[in-house]
Amino acid sequence: MGRQMSILELFEETSRNLDKIKPRFPLRSAGTDSGLREAPADGAAEDGLVRPREVEALLLEINRAITTTRPLDDVIRLVLDGIIQLTGTDRGFLMLKVGPRGKLKFIVARDKHKQTLAGEQFNISQGFVQKTLRSRRILYMDDALRDQRFKMHESIYHLALRTIICAPLRLGERTIGVIYADSQTRVSTFNERKLDLLRLFASQAAVAIENARLYRESQRSEEKYRTLVESAADIILSVDPKGRVAYVNPALRQVLGLGVDELGSLNGKLSWVHSDDRSRLRSRFRDALEGRPARDVEFRGIHSDGSTRWLSLFLQPLRNGASGKLRGVQGIIRDVTAQREMYWKMSQGEKLRALGELAGGVAHDFNNILGVMIPRLEMITSRLSDEKCLRDIGTVTRAARDGEEIVKRIRNFTRTEQPSDQLSEVDLNRIAMESVEFTRPVWGRSASAESPTTLHEVKIDLRADGRMSGCESELREMFTNIIFNAVDAMPNGGTIRIRSWNAGDRIFCTVSDSGTGMTDEVRKCVFNPFFTTKGKRGTGLGLSVVYGIVTRHSGEIDVKSAPGRGTEFTISLPRLPESETASEPGEHPEDAAAAMQKILIVDDELGVREVLTEILREFGFDVTAAENGQQALRCMDKEPFGIVFTDLDIPGMNGLELSRAIKARHAETKVLLFTGWRVEKEDEKLQQAGVDQVLPKPIVMDQIRAALSELTGRDI
Repeated sequence: MGRQMSILELFEETSRNLDKIKPRFPLRSAGTDSGLREAPADGAAEDGLVRPREVEALLLEINRAITTTRPLDDVIRLVLDGIIQLTGTDRGFLMLKVGPRGKLKFIVARDKHKQTLAGEQFNISQGFVQKTLRSRRILYMDDALRDQRFKMHESIYHLALRTIICAPLRLGERTIGVIYADSQTRVSTFNERKLDLLRLFASQAAVAIENARLYRESQRSEEKYRTLVESAADIILSVDPKGRVAYVNPALRQVLGLGVDELGSLNGKLSWVHSDDRSRLRSRFRDALEGRPARDVEFRGIHSDGSTRWLSLFLQPLRNGASGKLRGVQGIIRDVTAQREMYWKMSQGEKLRALGELAGGVAHDFNNILGVMIPRLEMITSRLSDEKCLRDIGTVTRAARDGEEIVKRIRNFTRTEQPSDQLSEVDLNRIAMESVEFTRPVWGRSASAESPTTLHEVKIDLRADGRMSGCESELREMFTNIIFNAVDAMPNGGTIRIRSWNAGDRIFCTVSDSGTGMTDEVRKCVFNPFFTTKGKRGTGLGLSVVYGIVTRHSGEIDVKSAPGRGTEFTISLPRLPESETASEPGEHPEDAAAAMQKILIVDDELGVREVLTEILREFGFDVTAAENGQQALRCMDKEPFGIVFTDLDIPGMNGLELSRAIKARHAETKVLLFTGWRVEKEDEKLQQAGVDQVLPKPIVMDQIRAALSELTGRDI
């Protein structure tokens, strides 16, 4: 092999040999012919010869396309414009092999005015193209219409083509396509100089097109990879050998709420890592920068909002293929908070079950001891007359009674199933409302003596279909205990929010507060029996009882909290299917009529209760009496009442609060309020409480008869 000629040397050499070229037939193969000369020229014919500087510029431009990353479309336009310029033709076409079978496909066509041709203009001599592919050489015709042999070629004849040239695009032994040019108006002559230039042009064009095509494919592949990386839920980062972060995907913002600048160097302070984990993590980063990978390294990250996230780290050193020199580290950081939380819940459930078995055994034995102590103390009390001894015995007896209550609560915690005879259809929303009313004396008063004007506020948003099968008293205790805990967590006042909604066949309910919050360590222990942060004020059984109630109702409970950010309990319970929904009391006419015959009287004055009872019984009603609101609601748990007579001023919850609780539980129950104060039936507070009738004190029989007639719709 001799020295490779430069472009100018090649052009000069072919020019010197121009006069030695001999005539040949119009249809020629430029693969092996060496004695070609220009075809005879007619008066109107043009040889299409381009000047040396134009050739040099064209070939240099193709060479630049090879050595630079240019878009494929730009390279194709350059090739087609170049073939038209070199051959002096009117049109140029590029066809490339595509697909696994290498089918030839039109890519683009252009004319001598550098305009792109439309698809309907893709009319060429296909036979000429196929001959070029088979021979793998340049084929050309100077003037087809003047040669009688080509009148039989239908495509050439009908297209009125005069000049055709087709060159294969070859990469070694592989042909990737062809460039084709033709003309209807001009006759071009092809001599050895032009053919040499065309061979050189076609070989460089093949390399340029292939490079551009590979570059486009790599760009597409890179784009797919980038899309995959940037849409990944895991943090993916690239680090240089000095520990500086060269790239990190958007998941950093999603997982930790940080920007790239806030991440800093991996050899730096690592302020986004929990202080207890920084030293260990910094050591793993150093190992990776020294060529040792790290896998499944769990640590705690600090989100920009101050919350803690559990993360798992994978680090892989990157080396140069040839030298093996370390060129950086690639890392993946995955948020495993949810997985750890799930594992904690599973382990917590197992631990609480084990504690339940242990506590159940202790409660059984302790109950046996109390079963002996309390009767004996009562017997001793009946036999003593000394006041000091009686006081001491009374103190011991009260302590034993307190122990008995604690045993009951422990046994409630250890129960894993709810007896079927204690289950009925209940409305969780109504129970939540009642619990708010029950606890109003606690959360409705001043938060502290130092801040007498600071009150707790309860906001309610109950949107669920709350029908479920459960034990009403236990579910009420569940809400009550959580509300009490919320109040204790807000010594300076705050807001309690209760929400409910449905998802699938579940009822979800959250109770959240704006209180002091808990650390992660405390949060993981809140359901443990006897665990308390209240010191001597707490028994540590409130939330463990809540856990037991939820579990017995086939539910789940979760708690989220952080210091200074309040606490949120989320409860999930099974909703009662539509097909199993029982009829509410009062839905049928006969039930409603029976309920309207039952009246509940609520007044703390015995004399008032007695006289109202006598009057109403004379009117033919079935009457039950209660001395306060809570006792009244317990009565309503046992049986339905059509009408409730209540005094406005009763201990605990007042008459308006009782009315709200009754309406939340039984909307169809009529409430008649009597009071010595002057109030109007249209008063906004009465309407909000759901009061149906108001009677002034002292009550007279005629007023009672008129009110009952209006409420029942019949003459009394």
